[in-house]
Amino acid sequence: MRYFFATILALTLCAGLAGTILAQGPGPGPLPTPPVEVQLPNPLGSTSTVDSLLHRIVDWLVTVAAPIAAVMIIYGAFQMLFAGGDPEKFTKGRKTILYAVVGYGIIFIGWGLVSIIEKLL
Repeated sequence: MRYFFATILALTLCAGLAGTILAQGPGPGPLPTPPVEVQLPNPLGSTSTVDSLLHRIVDWLVTVAAPIAAVMIIYGAFQMLFAGGDPEKFTKGRKTILYAVVGYGIIFIGWGLVSIIEKLL
């Protein structure tokens, strides 16, 4: 507790003794350099509206999801192939394929919805 109060006292003294810092003004004449106009580039590229951003996101998802869905379907087929007569492993492989197809279908539905909304607006 003693160190706490000593620290608070030291910080208070340092802050109180700091005083005002005076900086040199620009002077009575004109500014030495003209103001510079700064333009920041759009990080999204040519995308400037929300609907075009959604369209780009869904297009990217369709592009990325196609190989992932293909890998998952192949993985499910291997699960079914190597089930060895075990009905649980066979069912697990069938569910893997089903979930991959359903997931890719959901992404296609999203792609269709974005296209419909884009045409309506």
